[in-house]
Amino acid sequence: MNMRVVFLLVRAFFSGTKPIKDFFERISTSRSRIISMVSSFLIVLVFVYLGILLGVNYYSYQTLGLLLGYPYLGLVLAALLGFAFQLFYSLASGTSLLYGAKDILLVGSLAVRHTELGASRLLIAYLLQAPLYWFVTLPSLIVGLWIDGFSLVYLFGGLLFLLVGPLFALSLSVLFSMVLVRLTKGKNHKMAEELVSAVSLVLLILVLTVSLTRNLTDDGSLLSFNYEVMLQSYAPLVEKIMSLFPWFRIQAQMVTSLASQFIILGSGIILFVCLVLLVGTTYAANLSYVLSNQSGTRTRKAKHTFNSSSPQRALMKRELLIIRSESMFVFEIIGELGIPVLLLVLYSFMGILDELAEVVSQLTQTGVFLQLVYLLLLLFANFSMISSTSVSRQGKRFDLDKQYPLDASTFVQAKLLFHLVLVFIPHAFYLAVALLLLSLPLLHLLWMIPLSLLCIGMIACLHLAIDYHHPRLDWKVSQQAMKSNLNGLYGMLITFAVLALFALILLLPILVGLSTELSILLLFGLTGLGFSLSYRLALSQARSLLSK
Repeated sequence: MNMRVVFLLVRAFFSGTKPIKDFFERISTSRSRIISMVSSFLIVLVFVYLGILLGVNYYSYQTLGLLLGYPYLGLVLAALLGFAFQLFYSLASGTSLLYGAKDILLVGSLAVRHTELGASRLLIAYLLQAPLYWFVTLPSLIVGLWIDGFSLVYLFGGLLFLLVGPLFALSLSVLFSMVLVRLTKGKNHKMAEELVSAVSLVLLILVLTVSLTRNLTDDGSLLSFNYEVMLQSYAPLVEKIMSLFPWFRIQAQMVTSLASQFIILGSGIILFVCLVLLVGTTYAANLSYVLSNQSGTRTRKAKHTFNSSSPQRALMKRELLIIRSESMFVFEIIGELGIPVLLLVLYSFMGILDELAEVVSQLTQTGVFLQLVYLLLLLFANFSMISSTSVSRQGKRFDLDKQYPLDASTFVQAKLLFHLVLVFIPHAFYLAVALLLLSLPLLHLLWMIPLSLLCIGMIACLHLAIDYHHPRLDWKVSQQAMKSNLNGLYGMLITFAVLALFALILLLPILVGLSTELSILLLFGLTGLGFSLSYRLALSQARSLLSK
C-alpha cells in the first residue's frame, strides 16, 4: 500500500468538498455584514453553552468519583459519551461515505488499489468524525487539569486520549456498515442506519440535559450538586460501568499512567491496520452491492404521479414525497413532532415523573399554570424546521417551480397548509391530552386551538420568508439541507423571540391583576395582524426568488 496515494486521495477529497470553507461561506453570504456577524456570534455562543454543559457534568462526576474511589470517573464518562456520540453520528453516513460518495466512481477508474482506496476513506471518515469526539471529550480534560494540575504525563496522555479515542467508534461503525451492506445486499441500508443514529442521538442529548438538572441543588449555582442524592442513585451504576467497560477505564487512566498510554497507542495502531486490511479485502464486493441498487432506487422514485383536483394539493403531495425521498428528512421531522412524547417516555424511564408531579402541584398555585402548559406545548409545536428549510429541501428541483404557470401565492399556500397539517393537528391533540391528564377544563380548547392556529401559521410564514430569502439549493447530502442549514437556526431564533413576546402579552395582564379574557383578546388581535403581515412577507420573498 502506497501511503502517498492514500494521502493524495484524502487531500483531493477535502479540496473538492471544502467542508470548513463551505460552512464559513454559508455564513458570509448573508446580505448584511451585521447579520453575518450576529450569526457567527450565535453559533459560537451555542458551542460555548454546550461545552459548559458538558464541562459541568464532567465536574460533577469527577468529584463524585473522588468520593467513590474513582478519581478519573469524569474522564471515563467523557470517553464513553464521546464514543457513543461519534458512533451514533457516524452510523447515519458511514455506508454513504465508504461506498456511496460521488467521487468513488471517479477514483475507482484510476490505478488505485482497493486497500489504498479503503484506507483513504477511513482517514476521511476519521477526519470528519474526530471533531465531534474532541468537542465532547475536551471539556473533561480541562476539568481534570483544573482538579489534578498540570504535568507532562497529563499533557501527552490527553493528546493520545483525543487522537486515538475516535478510532474505536470509527472501527465499530465501519464494521456495522460492512455487515449491514452484506446482509441487505446494499438495499435499504440508509433507513436502518439513520433510524438508529437519529433516535440514539436524541436520547443521549436528553439524558445528558436531564442528568444535569436533576443533580443540581436549589441554590442556583452551576457547580453546586446534591452529592448525597448522587451517591444513592449512581453508586451502583458507576460500579457496573467500571466492570462492564474496562477499556474506557484504561483510556481515562492515560492522563496519569504511562503504561495505559502504551496500551491504548499500540491497540489503536493495530486496530487501524486490521481495519484497513479488512475494508480493502471486502471493498470491491461491498461497493458493487451499493452501486447496483442506486439506479433501481432512482427508477422506483420516478414513478410517482399526481392526480389532484387543485395545484395546492399536488404541491402538498410533492412536499411529502420530497421528505420521503430522504430518510434523514423523515427522522428529523418525526423527531421534532414527537418531542412531548419522547420527553414523557424518557422521564418515565429515568424515574422522575414523581418529581415532575411535585413541580406541577406547586405551579398550580401560581394562577398561571394553564397558560404555562399552553405556552410550553406551543413552544414544542413551533420548535421545527419544516418550513424554514422547505425551499432548501427541494434542492436543484426548485428550478422547476419557475417553469410552472402558477403564481407565487400557490406555492406559499401549499407549503403553509402542509406545515399546518403536520404541526397543528398533533399540537391540538397534545393540548387535549394535556388538559385531560392535568385535570384542566377542556372548555379552554375553544380559545387555545384557534389562537394556536394563528400563531403556528404566523411563525410558519416567517420561516418560509427566511428560506425563500436565501435558500440552500446546492446541497450534496441531505444533512446540508436541514441540520447544517443556517435558515433552521434563524427560524428557531425568530420562534423564541415571537413566543417570548406572545408569553409576555398572555401572562403580564394576569400578573398585574387584569382579566384573562383581556390578554386573550389582545393576543387574538395581534396574532391575526402578525399572521397577515408574515404571510405578505413570505409571498414577497417567494415572488422575488421565483422571478430570478
